[in-house]
Amino acid sequence: IDLNEATIEYSGENNYLLKIENSSVTIKNGTLNLQNTGSAVAVSGNSNVTFENVTIKTSGRGVFVQSAGDTYIKVNSGTVIDSEKPSFYFGSEDASENITLDIFGKINSAMTAIYNISKGKVKINLHGGSEIKAADVGIYNKESGFSLEMDGGLISGGTGIHSIGGKLTIRGGHISATGSKGEAPNTGCAV
Repeated sequence: IDLNEATIEYSGENNYLLKIENSSVTIKNGTLNLQNTGSAVAVSGNSNVTFENVTIKTSGRGVFVQSAGDTYIKVNSGTVIDSEKPSFYFGSEDASENITLDIFGKINSAMTAIYNISKGKVKINLHGGSEIKAADVGIYNKESGFSLEMDGGLISGGTGIHSIGGKLTIRGGHISATGSKGEAPNTGCAV
């Protein structure tokens, strides 16, 4: 989907601006602006999604992923996802879910940037030039099927990474905690 530098705005009652299910889609060259508390993009099924030189602005979630199969998502370096709620929300109860998220771009959230409560496998790869910034937590995870591989980039939040399970591999990059200890449990911790 080539937006050709256009902006698509939506403020209706649907829970998403764009739904991708069992598809291979590249969204590029424009802006998606969701003005409700839903998700700008919902991804499900076996899907392959690339965000290329696109800006996603939303008062809700950026990308909601609930897959029952294999899903690959790539956020290219020219892409910015800016949301008030989590920019990426993984929330499937299906243990067969297998998601890979490659981030080269910028993700900003007024809450938690990446939020994982999926019962399946969620792998996030952060590459040089990527930025994950949040007022609350950069990356939050509470499941054992989660893995993060950080080869570069920046994670910044009141708490950088809050992971209760899974595997973290950090080879490069920078993790920053901007919160004050005592604001809330684990606030002010990089990891």
